[in-house]
Amino acid sequence: MDKAPHGPANDAAAPKNEPPEMAAIVAAYRLQADKDNAQLRMKEDEIELLRTQLSVQSKTRSGESAAAKLSASGEQQAYAIGASMGSEALNVLTTRRTQGVTVDAGLVLQGIEDAFRGQLRLGEQERNKALFDVSQQVFQNLNKIEQKNISAGKKYQQAFARKKRCGL
Repeated sequence: MDKAPHGPANDAAAPKNEPPEMAAIVAAYRLQADKDNAQLRMKEDEIELLRTQLSVQSKTRSGESAAAKLSASGEQQAYAIGASMGSEALNVLTTRRTQGVTVDAGLVLQGIEDAFRGQLRLGEQERNKALFDVSQQVFQNLNKIEQKNISAGKKYQQAFARKKRCGL
């Protein structure tokens, strides 16, 4: 689902002969567009997670309520552990999305199921490399966002300083 966002944030650089105030305005619009695109990606991720949850629910036995299956204290405790783990996994997916990394929630769920069955499709070295690679990608994405924000902030400060000198 990673698509290049459209709009001012990805348009060609503004002409060099534009007034400094305009550069600050363009930078502010680009920053807002980046924020809007991040929100859009979060919403897309929420939709993906809801689809995954729906898929999981459809796999459960139809006609039985969750409460009926969880009558014993031990069953409720086991379910609570699973629900807590699932919530944490969903939080990780949402966080990754905001960091510019799209993760297939269905494959995350498959990895959890495979781990419980003891039938992992990736060896430990492959899993560690994949986790390292995603950490590197997150770091690079956050660094890019930070640099954009710093640049936009400097342009805004420069334009504001020019306005002050002009008596505006």
